[in-house]
Amino acid sequence: MRRVQPYRPQAPRNHKKFAHFYIDLTNQFCDAKTCHVFINGKIAYRDQHHLATPFAETLEPAVEKALF
Repeated sequence: MRRVQPYRPQAPRNHKKFAHFYIDLTNQFCDAKTCHVFINGKIAYRDQHHLATPFAETLEPAVEKALF
């Protein structure tokens, strides 16, 4: 898939209003130009904008590291 601009522009504006923060994991599955469809033998996307659950579960260590 062609890499597109992430949704980041909304995060800084909303984070104080809704008490959340943004964890950018894009580099876990995209390089500078392409977001890979298969990563480590797992399909990465459910559709054009959502990660497939089996692949998303592999991101748990990166999310945990960002949170703690």
